[in-house]
Amino acid sequence: MEKNYFSHRLLVFLSSTSFMFIILGVINEILKIQVSSNSINIFTFVITFFSGIIFVLIQYLFVNEKSNAGVHIRFMIIYLLIILTAAFFIFGRKFNFLLLISLTFQYFISNRIHDLFLRHQIFIIHCEGKKGKALTEHLFRDNLFVKDLGISLKKTQTTLLILSFVSVISLIILLAWKARLTLYILLSFFIFFLSVFFICICIGFFSKEAFYASLGFTEIIRNKSKVLKSCFIILFISIILAFIFSSNSSLIDLSKFPKFAQKLETHYYNQNFIPPDPTPDLANDFRNQLAKLDTKEWISEEVMNMILKILKYILITVSGIFLIVKFFKPFFSLGWQRFWSESHLYKFFKAVINEISVFFRLIFLHEKKSDVNYSTVSSRNFLNSMQQVIKQSSKSKKKKIELDRLTKQFVKLIIFAEAHGYKYKKNLAPLEYTSMLTDSKLFNLTCANKAGCLFEKALYSKDILSKEEETQFVKNLKDAII
Repeated sequence: MEKNYFSHRLLVFLSSTSFMFIILGVINEILKIQVSSNSINIFTFVITFFSGIIFVLIQYLFVNEKSNAGVHIRFMIIYLLIILTAAFFIFGRKFNFLLLISLTFQYFISNRIHDLFLRHQIFIIHCEGKKGKALTEHLFRDNLFVKDLGISLKKTQTTLLILSFVSVISLIILLAWKARLTLYILLSFFIFFLSVFFICICIGFFSKEAFYASLGFTEIIRNKSKVLKSCFIILFISIILAFIFSSNSSLIDLSKFPKFAQKLETHYYNQNFIPPDPTPDLANDFRNQLAKLDTKEWISEEVMNMILKILKYILITVSGIFLIVKFFKPFFSLGWQRFWSESHLYKFFKAVINEISVFFRLIFLHEKKSDVNYSTVSSRNFLNSMQQVIKQSSKSKKKKIELDRLTKQFVKLIIFAEAHGYKYKKNLAPLEYTSMLTDSKLFNLTCANKAGCLFEKALYSKDILSKEEETQFVKNLKDAII
């Protein structure tokens, strides 16, 4: 099974950004007819383009950090506020607020398509190193990630179908308004459908991989590049033939749209219909009953208005404090501190640059760079054994989350150590493994053993480690490698 994640992210960027270019271009051309001016300036298109790149990188980063939905919402709020502030100082009141709506839709579309490639990436990781009967048994025991991939495949197909339909309808509306079909709209339309074409090919590959993996096969298509080239040639020939045989005729007769609009305008409803008056006797009885009611005020209107005003300010204050606390709370968490202390952002950009390098070497040099196998056999054995322990234990949900978090930290030490000959075995406890590290030139043996002790304490104790202990565990792991 091949892994080329940069090409996946490139497809996400092209599909989401080109679609927004189509929509913004169509709206701009229609508004030109209505208000005779450029309602959407070049700034909107530039921000849309660079936002597409930022959104793809952010989603990739959030996946690496295992972020939840709240992080996506916080990011979009902060990002839109930054765009709004910058645009206010540049354009003042001339800023088009349509950009904020389009960026929100762009992020949603990008995230929806990115989810497909994320689920496939998880599928590849689970199947890595397994084939034949071992792969079949693994997928039979643990098939939740396969179901997630299947659901994401269907959702992405639906999303692409809706986006394609909307883009075609947008062009039809543009032609019906007799607006100008500009070059950038046609180019965006072509790029969008080309990216959708390749995403659909990927969906076909992923479906085949999931099906044959359940039978124990890992190599479904030996050379995907040849298949992609063949598909591209077929698409190119189809486009050429379409221009040759359909250049003077259209699939939809747009001249009928104005006639249909005129028919709607000439259709009048019966305006002579007068609703019946209520029964006079019933109205008189109602007036008499109202006259008998005691209308004496038990509380003055000024006091009532003051009470309502106080309640309103209390509600606004409480809601504001709650939203502020919920919004800024993650920025003071242990995970946020680790993100900066462990240089996660630097490692992230380093991985992105490496992916881009591999992608272009594969295209132009026709060679595949040998990737460093970060997930070696020993580290995978440790991860698999810990996952089984966590899954089969009767510990609380918080305890399982803690063990999963500590395991992912401890495996970094194993990956470094096994590169220098210290192989992990399934029967070794964490402290037993750290006790094997005897080379003081490579390891700080005291910190390694302290980390092993804390890991075993978390593993065998019912209580969760304190924040200080977990911080000390991460620090010892970091200091253990010289």
